[in-house]
Amino acid sequence: MSGVEAEISGAGYGVKAILHDVRLSAKAGETLAVVGRSGVGKTTLMLSVTGVLDNLLGGWTRGKVSLAGLDPIKRDFKEVPRKIGIVLQDPDRQLAMPFVLDEVAFTLRNLGLPEKRAWGALLRFGLAHKAYAEVETLSGGEKRRLTLAASLVHEPEILILDEPSASIDPWGVGDLKRYVQTMAEKGLTILLIEHKLGFYRGVFDRILLLEAGSSTWAGSVEEADPRILEEHGVDYTLIGRPRERVFTGERVAFLRDCEFSYDGFTLRVDELDIRAGERIALIGPNGGGKTTLLKILGGFHRCSGEISVAGRAFYVPQHPDYLFVRPSVGDEVRDAREKGGHEPLGLPTGIDAGSSPYRLSHGQRRWLSLAIAHAFRPRLLLLDEPTTGLDLFLVEQLTDVLWRLSKSGLSIVFSTHDPRVVMSLADRVLLVADGRVSEIDVDEAISMMLEAMDIEI
Repeated sequence: MSGVEAEISGAGYGVKAILHDVRLSAKAGETLAVVGRSGVGKTTLMLSVTGVLDNLLGGWTRGKVSLAGLDPIKRDFKEVPRKIGIVLQDPDRQLAMPFVLDEVAFTLRNLGLPEKRAWGALLRFGLAHKAYAEVETLSGGEKRRLTLAASLVHEPEILILDEPSASIDPWGVGDLKRYVQTMAEKGLTILLIEHKLGFYRGVFDRILLLEAGSSTWAGSVEEADPRILEEHGVDYTLIGRPRERVFTGERVAFLRDCEFSYDGFTLRVDELDIRAGERIALIGPNGGGKTTLLKILGGFHRCSGEISVAGRAFYVPQHPDYLFVRPSVGDEVRDAREKGGHEPLGLPTGIDAGSSPYRLSHGQRRWLSLAIAHAFRPRLLLLDEPTTGLDLFLVEQLTDVLWRLSKSGLSIVFSTHDPRVVMSLADRVLLVADGRVSEIDVDEAISMMLEAMDIEI
């Protein structure tokens, strides 16, 4: 018996309930989109229905769950890995082996399946040429592709995708959409947790909307009201808001004949001039060199040639957890205020100052990392995929904040795979591909990204 059925009256950690009243139903061959604002409990629901919350994380679930005919919460948890594939929000929380091929083979080895299947999975997700590479040398998007390969190599009956488009380039999103459709046609049950639902139009069959830990609406795509979805932080239309150019002209950073090499990859920048107040988007395929360029500007990599940065640069990494050093959100904010010398960016409502930053949703952790950076008042802010995991409201709040900061003279260079962010924020766009950097028109960049994703607006 395939499919997922759940009636959960409560789930959480210790005395804190995160889920309160959730009913979920997805049949074989059906793709169910689970949506709602950041922090409403979408990831907790995934952990609950798979039994991970109760059996591995010390949490609890009250209610009934059937996962491909198994009871994952009580008696059948050991059988769950054979039935499901899971892709978590943050690849680094999922990857366990040192080398790419070993990561995919690890799944097969644990289930007693032929390890030669690993090569087919790597080919499918464009990673065969990286088979013997160390996982830590992969870009964020390449790590995402690796988690997909490892989660599907054993041909599960149920696939759970938690923000799968985070960190994947537009071409990868197009491939992922086609692959999800193929898997559904083969009879897989697919649970898709996603804020950017417009990326997946034509892929999902039904929608489950969560609010404050409860399921408030469920229905077919035809029954869905885009306005109601957007009121709950779900972007169904994918329309950004173009803004005026505001840079002042004063030079903040300059690169000429800059070249940096590592592990057989070389990034070359012929010339790059960054002015005060500019908002520059870096786009391009995974592994093309976007993060490397940000790290060069941030002083983490030394390149040959000429480079100058006027004042302080602050790099915010793809994975926000790398910035956290204190046990609570409040301690992080106080520490940033003391070390940076300024008031951090305000946090969204609903974040408990006493909670661990690692207990926040990915989107909330992302916002906390930006708040920390703001306390240091850099002249050059370097953001690596700043909107991953953010719901529609937080994306709009973030672009508003960054736009206002740029008007005050802050220069912002950000990598992104999200055409909405390019439309709403970018003055200029740099295409970083195959180790080369070239400037392209903003409208051309947006069209290229949408076409790669198979999206028509």
